[in-house]
Amino acid sequence: MSEADIEQMNDMSKGGIGVSRIYSFMASLAGGYHNVPYTTRDMHNVNAKQRREGGLDAESCLSDRQMKSVIEQVFPEAHHRLCAWHLLRNATRNIGKPKFTRMFRDCMLGDYEVGTFQRKWFDMVEKFGVADKR
Repeated sequence: MSEADIEQMNDMSKGGIGVSRIYSFMASLAGGYHNVPYTTRDMHNVNAKQRREGGLDAESCLSDRQMKSVIEQVFPEAHHRLCAWHLLRNATRNIGKPKFTRMFRDCMLGDYEVGTFQRKWFDMVEKFGVADKR
């Protein structure tokens, strides 16, 4: 990666943008993925090397809780939402039942009328006994 690419990647990372989105941005600048002379793996390797060598400042490494706090201060009217990937990951980790995860995903991503969604949701909660899970 060129020094300019690394600097661009670092600036975007500090803004909370992930490697895959940065790579997509770089590809759009280069006129397509085939014109980007490195991979996302290369980008991750550069990040790891910078961390090992102390090249990333500690202020740019925020935890989820810190990020939530900063967002609340900067955008007080914003509503925090979790993305589908995080919700599915949490369901998989915390419930640990593949059939539950499948039903949860179907409820979450399905295009249902309100009544149909509620029926499917409550059926799933009852079937797996997760009403009181926290």
